[in-house]
Amino acid sequence: MLWEAWAYHIGYELTLAEFNGVGGTTDNSVVELIGFENFDPLPIGGEDITPFNPLTTFWEGWIPGGIMLDLTDVNSDIIRPGFTDNVDSYTNEDIYNALDWGIESPQEFRDRLLRESGDRDRADVINLFEGYFWN
Repeated sequence: MLWEAWAYHIGYELTLAEFNGVGGTTDNSVVELIGFENFDPLPIGGEDITPFNPLTTFWEGWIPGGIMLDLTDVNSDIIRPGFTDNVDSYTNEDIYNALDWGIESPQEFRDRLLRESGDRDRADVINLFEGYFWN
């Protein structure tokens, strides 16, 4: 499932680069990368703590590509109450390199990403993953 999250993430980025200009800097009301991050994550087996959101409901059990955007974007935004995305020093190459063979969970991905980057932004990365309920 991690590779599917990568595919969704990089697919959106490439689509934006093609239709919005490099880096998605121009406004396009049809395709926006921000619509793919912070999908109001729900705890696995937990109580729904957010209002009904079809995107959330249909994504349940999936690993969202949005966390990969949160690792690479430069904006600081709230993932859910108490958890803020303060990570901004990773690249798509960093993410791709951390998705080596044998990585089968978000936690394994997080740990390898941190290990391969010299623990860059460690506290913020851990906070980000906790915001997605991946402690």
